[in-house]
Amino acid sequence: MPRYFDSFDKIVSYIQVVAKDSFEFNSEVIKPPKRLFISKTFFRDFNCVEKCGACCPKFSLDYLNGTDRAELRLNKNSNNLEERIVKLNGKEVKIYSDMQKGNDDFFCRHLDKETGRCKIHGIHPFSCDFEIRKLLFFPSKNRALIMKKTFPRGWAMKNVRGTKGVFCKLIKSSKESINKDIELLKELDKIASLFNIETWIPKIVNLLEVNIEHIQRGRVPISKILIH
Repeated sequence: MPRYFDSFDKIVSYIQVVAKDSFEFNSEVIKPPKRLFISKTFFRDFNCVEKCGACCPKFSLDYLNGTDRAELRLNKNSNNLEERIVKLNGKEVKIYSDMQKGNDDFFCRHLDKETGRCKIHGIHPFSCDFEIRKLLFFPSKNRALIMKKTFPRGWAMKNVRGTKGVFCKLIKSSKESINKDIELLKELDKIASLFNIETWIPKIVNLLEVNIEHIQRGRVPISKILIH
């Protein structure tokens, strides 16, 4: 799995998986997969364990202009944010970023290393919320998979206890966790729409909403659901 310092690059990789058509980024044509599946593992929740923080290394914290998160962060705490312009699909959008300048630590400046908790939780960026949800593209097979998965090299990730390893685990989903998935997918769709990119997310959200009671009981209609 690639390691991104600029979390906007990670967001672009998410958009690639769910986009309906090709788009341009960094002078490169980004092609979406021909087939998109939802894995049964996507219909799970996860627990976030105290004194871990392994998923909080230093990377850019990005808030796109025109989103609720940007407005909330700017109103509550604009410290360390700088403006920059990102260009995707030929469209430029202003973004407010904490590029972690002056932070010489391995971890994000907002991680409380005593508790392993985020000190700006509630005004944290989209990429932090989306982390455990995986949108994986397999170019050799020209297919992609939406799933939940703890970190594939989690055993090697540094935590705040001074050891290695992540402590989060997948658990049974709840109505609240399913609604959170829906909320975040809609947010990703809104980000894509800022760059005039149409996605399959409305179809995915409809699938989740129609089957929410089944998902909550662990009765997913099919183990892998083909989107297109």
